[in-house]
Amino acid sequence: MKQCAALLPDNDVLMAKALYLGGTILKARYPEEADYFYKSLVRRNPNLLIARQADQLRWFPKQFTDVVLYTPLPKTFLRKRTLALLLGLFLLPMLAAGAWVVLKKKAGNPEGAAKFTKEKL
Repeated sequence: MKQCAALLPDNDVLMAKALYLGGTILKARYPEEADYFYKSLVRRNPNLLIARQADQLRWFPKQFTDVVLYTPLPKTFLRKRTLALLLGLFLLPMLAAGAWVVLKKKAGNPEGAAKFTKEKL
């Protein structure tokens, strides 16, 4: 059961069940070895009701419950990498174009340059 629990992710009901069953099988005869299963159950499953019940009792509850108390929200769209990419793709070229326009206006019309107007054409 220890190997089974090691292969599963945290806050997984199957992992909690493996730790619960392994601990309840050992708790009557080998309570020191069952303590590993109890501690793993409480530490690795903070979002499951069985782990919170075990933490309150400081040992294994009489029955296994597979109730999930908390489901994490999906990751947000705007992360640091996404913001950096948006900044690099859109904002920097716009700033460069704005700087180019300002430099063109500052340079103005140099003396001796031909001006084309409707009359000359």
